Amino acid sequence: MTTCTIRPLRPEDRADWARLWTGYLEYYQTSVPQAVYDSTFARLLGGEAQDFNGLIAELDGRPVGLVHYLFHRHCWKIEN
Repeated sequence: MTTCTIRPLRPEDRADWARLWTGYLEYYQTSVPQAVYDSTFARLLGGEAQDFNGLIAELDGRPVGLVHYLFHRHCWKIEN
C-alpha cells in the first residue's frame, strides 16, 4: 500500500527541497541564483509573519512534491 504524507518543511529537507524546486523552475524554463535558493529556504523555515511557509509531500517516505504558501491581509475586512 502506498502512503502519502503531507508535512511541514524541516531543515534536513534542504537537498530534497532544492531538487523539487529546481524541477519546478525548470518546468517554467527559468532558474534563479544560489543566493535565492538560500534566502527562499531560510524564509520557508522562518518565523516572521510575512515569511513563506512550505510543505513537503512524501510518498512512502520519499519527498515527491512541495508547496510554498503565505498568508496575507484580507481585502474584504480590516482584520488580518
